[in-house]
Amino acid sequence: MAPTSLSLASLSPALSPGIVARVVNDAGRAFNVRLVRQGEAYGYNDCQIHDKVDPLVEWYDATYEGVPGVGPWGQYVTSYCYSTLTGQDGWSRRDYRTGAHNLNLDGGEPLWRVSGANVGEALAAVERVLGGAL
Repeated sequence: MAPTSLSLASLSPALSPGIVARVVNDAGRAFNVRLVRQGEAYGYNDCQIHDKVDPLVEWYDATYEGVPGVGPWGQYVTSYCYSTLTGQDGWSRRDYRTGAHNLNLDGGEPLWRVSGANVGEALAAVERVLGGAL
């Protein structure tokens, strides 16, 4: 199956603000991509407050979206600092915006891998929301 992406406008209105994209990987698994800015709650059950200027990009397995006990966005998988995904953090040398690099969201679950095109589309959506506000 070819990777596809949906915009925020095509997502259910019941989803919380912060979801910027939904991407579907080559295996057909959909992921909700959430943008977390400084001062916002994040992580499993929103148990942490993001205290950095560098935004977080969270990934949720949308298979379980809205399931009681899981959360409105789906099953939390992982999060990355925006600067890590764009190669600007001083450690990472990959700029995933190019769409050239796949991303393994969790090594223990083969279905939690996204293509370079998926990551590129997710980051393009993040950047549309941020509008240069970094």
